[in-house]
Amino acid sequence: MAGLITGILIRQPEINKLQKLVKRLQKEIDRLEQAVQEQNDEIAALMVEYRALKIYQFSRRKELREGIQDELVFQYATADYLNLLLDYVNADVEMTKDDIRFYETYGKMIAEKPIDYKEKQFIRDYVRARHSLEIDRLEQCETQPVISRIREYDKKPEKPRKRRFGRTKKDPEDDEE
Repeated sequence: MAGLITGILIRQPEINKLQKLVKRLQKEIDRLEQAVQEQNDEIAALMVEYRALKIYQFSRRKELREGIQDELVFQYATADYLNLLLDYVNADVEMTKDDIRFYETYGKMIAEKPIDYKEKQFIRDYVRARHSLEIDRLEQCETQPVISRIREYDKKPEKPRKRRFGRTKKDPEDDEE
């Protein structure tokens, strides 16, 4: 029991910092929603051009498809990051090692800190592993649920924490080592 309390107390500054981040996101949600809408408009314009190209313009069509997929990866990554943030603050889920690595790496990118090619590739691989079907079908990310979660963050009564912070769900690949 003492270990649980110590674990919570040690992590409290991090929890407080994350709660402040969610509150800042709440204040900036309209800007975020506008950015998502602008991104959706850009993707829609690219989709119109993509569908209009004839077979003889195969290379341009392929180039547009890859551009759309890159935009979609960014959209899904943003939604995943925000969902992980909210889940972490609310202690709704235990994160895997990959979730934590994605959260930290994408957080660096959002904070405009430099990330190397390997980190960018990890973000892309992480998102594609979770959303490859949607990305391959060129389906836009549904961002409204996460935007609603951010808007509603303070409106829910705080529920008791289910898990200790810092614990992660065991990754299947850990068994292989």
